[in-house]
Amino acid sequence: MKKIVASATATLMLSAAVLSGCGSGDAGGKPKEGAADGAAKPKEVTLSFLSWYNADSMKDVIAAFNQKYPHIKIDLQFAPPVKDYNEKLKVLTVAGETPDLFYLSAENKFDLIKNGYALDISDQPVFKNLNKTNLEMYKYNDKLYGFAPDAWAGGILYNKKMFEKAGVQPPKTWSEFVDVMKKIKSAGMTPLIERGTFLWTLANGIFLNDVISKNPSFDQEVIDGKKKYEDGWTIPFQMWYNDVVQAGLISKDLLGVGSEQFINDFASEKVAMLVGNADHLGKIVKANPNLQVGIFPLVGTEPGTKYLYGAVNVGIAVGAKTKHKEEALTFLNFIGTQDGITPYQKMTGQMVGIPGVKYEVNPVLEQFNKMYSNNEIGLYLPQNFFGELSASVLDEMIKASQDVLAGGAKPEDVPKRMDKKRKDLSNK
Repeated sequence: MKKIVASATATLMLSAAVLSGCGSGDAGGKPKEGAADGAAKPKEVTLSFLSWYNADSMKDVIAAFNQKYPHIKIDLQFAPPVKDYNEKLKVLTVAGETPDLFYLSAENKFDLIKNGYALDISDQPVFKNLNKTNLEMYKYNDKLYGFAPDAWAGGILYNKKMFEKAGVQPPKTWSEFVDVMKKIKSAGMTPLIERGTFLWTLANGIFLNDVISKNPSFDQEVIDGKKKYEDGWTIPFQMWYNDVVQAGLISKDLLGVGSEQFINDFASEKVAMLVGNADHLGKIVKANPNLQVGIFPLVGTEPGTKYLYGAVNVGIAVGAKTKHKEEALTFLNFIGTQDGITPYQKMTGQMVGIPGVKYEVNPVLEQFNKMYSNNEIGLYLPQNFFGELSASVLDEMIKASQDVLAGGAKPEDVPKRMDKKRKDLSNK
């Protein structure tokens, strides 16, 4: 029976400063950081913030903001990404309780922007030096709606000691990867853990290396009606099913795995590998500081990496009907400064798209950071390229891949159902 992971909500009330110098109609103007001696103190304001990151993760970011702007309070609520977060945010928006601050993601951005829940923040100074890739992520009809200062690149995190015990090295091709999984299992260990809503990640490795690297316009061609998902995703899902599922290298138990078990089982050395990124690595290291971890890119049928599994990170957005626009924009612009990005990047551990700011990444991820910084590779996350029907197409891919693992569907059914979902919604 599939386990349902409940949405957790944590609330944190933290103080921070009001940006008092902006004119009421010019949120993008340069503010004064505090009132002059003898001047009236700015009115305390509380901003509601539905965060992608929990209170413990965000505390240093809020504390840094508090030092500079001590008169704003942040009511930080948390719902775990991705599904639970988007469901929680949808409930709030439909109820007319859109937070002052929230996060846009690949899965929710079109719905939130098109339905008028996110404020147009195109005129904000925080975008002045932002990397073009980051800038484009939350642009719609030439307007900007979300600020994402960082990007992530993921791969397969592996336990070095378990690899050594199994006598294997990081693979460079799909066939080598399957062989690694078999040897780990033969050595009496569990090869891989994955969350029930991310069963498609291994097939995505084949897809981005074998399809996207040769035709970066594939997704746009699907949107334009020139191709079908079936044309590109059928073989990757068949290989995943034949080589991994049917071979017994993963089990149906993964259907019930949520984010907490995903991290804990790897950190406690119950499994040898997981598909992860800097955020996952940070949680793993926190849970087990002595764990020896390495990483390698998702693999395709041939050696060589042109694309990494990754994307521009989630972006901070301001509620379109917020009563505290000036203060919300204060927080947004603060994150783009060195004082703001330092704790923010330390929290996410990801690559920053703002030239000139100083930051560090976990040494495990330095290889990926260098490849991205040197423009040696592209980043690919399917839902970023599914267009305005992203959430629905992704949801169908998730459900279909779950059905395959459960034994109720064939691997080729996954892209067929994705195509049908797009067609059905496009005809409405």
